[in-house]
Amino acid sequence: MAGSAVPRRIFGFSWLVLAATLAFLPSSFALSPKSNSAEQREITVAFLRDWPPQYAIDDKSKPTGFARDAMDAIARIAGYRVRYHIVDSYEEAFKDIREGRADVIPNVGIIPERRQIGIFTVPVETFAVSIFVRSVATQIKRIDDLRGRRIGVVHLNAGVSLVSTIESAVPVVHQDARSALSDLVSGQIDAVIFPEPVFMSLARKLNLEDKIETLGQPLREVKRGILVRKGEAALWRTLDQSVQDFVGTPTYDRIYAAWYGESDPFWTVPRVAWAMGAFVVFGLLASFGWQYHLVARLNGRLTQQATVLHTVLDNMDQGISLFDENLESVAFNDRFLQLLEVPPPENQVGVSLECFIRVIAGRLGIDSDKRDEYVQKYLVAAKKFEPIHFVRQKPDGTTIDIRRNPTPGGGFVTTYTDITERMRVENALRISEQQLSEAQRIGRIGHWRYLPHNHQFECSDAFYQIYGWNFGKFKPSYAAITEAVHPEDRERMKAVRKDAGRRKTSYTAEFRIIHFDGSVRVIRGEGRPEFDESGRLISFFGVNQDITEQKRTEEELLRERTRAELANRAKSEFLANMSHEIRTPLNAIIGFADIMEQRVFGTIGNDRYAEYVTDIHASARHLLELVNDILDISTIEAGELSLSPVALDLGTIFQECTRLVSEQARIAEVMVSTNTASDMVTVYADRRAIRQILLNLLSNAIKFTPPGGNITIGAEFTDETISIIVRDTGVGIPEEELPKITQPFETGSNNPHTLKKGNPYIRPEGTGLGLAIVRSLAKLHGGDLDIESSAGEGTCVRVWFPRSRRAAAA
Repeated sequence: MAGSAVPRRIFGFSWLVLAATLAFLPSSFALSPKSNSAEQREITVAFLRDWPPQYAIDDKSKPTGFARDAMDAIARIAGYRVRYHIVDSYEEAFKDIREGRADVIPNVGIIPERRQIGIFTVPVETFAVSIFVRSVATQIKRIDDLRGRRIGVVHLNAGVSLVSTIESAVPVVHQDARSALSDLVSGQIDAVIFPEPVFMSLARKLNLEDKIETLGQPLREVKRGILVRKGEAALWRTLDQSVQDFVGTPTYDRIYAAWYGESDPFWTVPRVAWAMGAFVVFGLLASFGWQYHLVARLNGRLTQQATVLHTVLDNMDQGISLFDENLESVAFNDRFLQLLEVPPPENQVGVSLECFIRVIAGRLGIDSDKRDEYVQKYLVAAKKFEPIHFVRQKPDGTTIDIRRNPTPGGGFVTTYTDITERMRVENALRISEQQLSEAQRIGRIGHWRYLPHNHQFECSDAFYQIYGWNFGKFKPSYAAITEAVHPEDRERMKAVRKDAGRRKTSYTAEFRIIHFDGSVRVIRGEGRPEFDESGRLISFFGVNQDITEQKRTEEELLRERTRAELANRAKSEFLANMSHEIRTPLNAIIGFADIMEQRVFGTIGNDRYAEYVTDIHASARHLLELVNDILDISTIEAGELSLSPVALDLGTIFQECTRLVSEQARIAEVMVSTNTASDMVTVYADRRAIRQILLNLLSNAIKFTPPGGNITIGAEFTDETISIIVRDTGVGIPEEELPKITQPFETGSNNPHTLKKGNPYIRPEGTGLGLAIVRSLAKLHGGDLDIESSAGEGTCVRVWFPRSRRAAAA
């Protein structure tokens, strides 16, 4: 009997193979290519490395998957040869399309953003994006049951945007669908949002199809077509027609079933029974053979499921232990043994819970004198088979989250999760949030977020403080925020936010609010709209800062500045007017003193009167110099001095000024020399201003350079500046006096050391206007003045102008 059963089984399977072959024959004729020309065009197809069952790479590094088989069939119809270009991501594929390294991408989701990259054919297939939950999740029956739960999504997939439609859902982003499925089956997450055919295909491949089910209606349908590079209109037309010819054919159905499976397979049990009935002679033996095949297949499937489950458990980050109703170990994974360092023989199946607990108590740092009490207490609680949750810290600092839940058939399963890093991050986050909250309170800055689709408004504690609301008694809303804006600013702020949402740009605006206490506050608001991958507005986010005090300070500073400017202008006008009034009688005094000093009308009777005339003449000239300096500085400060720049040869100016001070230098017994290189420099400047700058500097240097000293004037230029330099070998300037000697009317300190030695820039009998005038004239030319000096080391004064004032030598 056994010898005759084998040929009959072979005959039965041969018949099935023949039937299947005949069933697929029409499809091979239906997909004949449109062109058999030897000059077929080759197209380059960008193909993802890993996104099964659409895209995958087999053991021989060849493309495989539904997208590959469909693309090959469509290319044959269109008469194209295909070269596959492997990429790691959609971003890389889109980049290759834009830069011309690829012609098409097969089976891409058709969304508006991607129409900017290329042209889509008619859809090759349509995905229903659904919510998947565990089959045993009896507490989740409706989408509303997912509020506040952890929902898995896959990076760059449509689920990333769809998870926001579930109120208070906590998205958990995975890198691929396989990890999302693993976390769903193991209970790490409560649901997954993903295209239904792909997810179910993956579940069938891992023999986990009966562990999951869809929840409610699909959230969205995503059509997928072939993306053709822009500029390839002829290629697009050919492929578009070929897709229409391909979809719905037996070949398409066969390819689809091969990768996604069939909901109603042809060889059902009734059809097999009918086929067996046709072979009455072999019925009984074939029936035994078929039952044996089913049992073997079921055993194989159970073995495969056990292998998958074992693999899943051993690759989990959590430790798992399972005990039966007799409190004996049934199973545990490697992570459990590693995390709790369980030694032999306790790491074997069949060990009592008491032995485990004694080991675990030691690993968790329970004192030896308290372990018996801890073990008995744990056993009493375990025998109740009730859920329990607690957190323990090992002596090495590792923190473990322990959750125990009863199993349906008695016993319980316990998970052990290392949350050390999570606790560290949460603690750091808590500290960071506290610091942020304190910084916002100090800076009076509050952040907010508004969700237009459900009118939900969220804000920080500091935001409450800015508006004067009670944190526990008032819940802000978008309407309340808008109502708090000052009536005169309300419509403008609405327009600003609306314009930002329309233009997809950020905004910054200042507006007033009515504080809860009735006062008016000034707010600086900054916000930006946020959009999902389809371009739909999902929220507004921003910060508000109370700048009322800042505005008050700015206004006060502006008022003080205006008052200071008015006072300074009044001072300058007073000085100018008084200088003119004083200069007129001074000129008369100087004139009469000159006549008397030169004895124009005869001798003076008494020689002492002659001495008095000389003193009157010197004092009047000194006073006239003072009046002229005051007039100059007041003219400059009043902004009434206008420049008349011309091309000036500095060498010529230096010689003129040297001649004018030559007599003063001779009397002081000092040498004044000019740097000969300066005659090569020509500047655009006001002649009178440059002469006054040089004469002021030379006069100061001559006065206070000891007999036998040297004074040098010259010019230097760099890539950025032109400089006039006056160096002397005088007594120098104390370092503490340098910052103030260029201030108007500043004559320096009156310390005995300074008065004894004398100082060219802080001499007490001076007016303190010489260097102030020099600096003001330099700034009118766009430059400034720098001084390098120290007591007893001489002084170098550098007056510099911007390079733009340099010109070719005249």
